[in-house]
Amino acid sequence: MYKIVAKLARSEEDMERVAALWGMMVHFCDEAAQRICKLSSEHPHCSASQYFDRICDMGKKCQRLEMMHS
Repeated sequence: MYKIVAKLARSEEDMERVAALWGMMVHFCDEAAQRICKLSSEHPHCSASQYFDRICDMGKKCQRLEMMHS
């Protein structure tokens, strides 16, 4: 998903639209993190929690990109 948003952002000339693309990615990361957290609490041995930090880091990166383009 990140690669798709990055490609779309590179080809977009309007900075507000670029910021909106990164904002959508931030929302996606937030939703994914919430779902992983819920999954990990319901099934503690499923190893889903190992992805939580990666998704949160990606969300922070996307948030910085959103702020940079707004």
